[in-house]
Amino acid sequence: MLIVDTSVQAKSGDLVIASAGGAAVLAELKANKGHWWLVSGDNSHAPIRVDPTQDVEIWAAVTGVVREKP
Repeated sequence: MLIVDTSVQAKSGDLVIASAGGAAVLAELKANKGHWWLVSGDNSHAPIRVDPTQDVEIWAAVTGVVREKP
């Protein structure tokens, strides 16, 4: 289970929940050459540029993870 905070300003390196093209995305937020990107943790998806003119929006920063004990 992820714990998220919508009031925290996400920074480069943070894990975030975002919307991209109408789909929910869990990705690392990275800054590169003056642009922001959503990057898949396992490189299974191409990076998504965070651009206000596109359908991409950061919803919340992940602030914690709760793991279930076996």
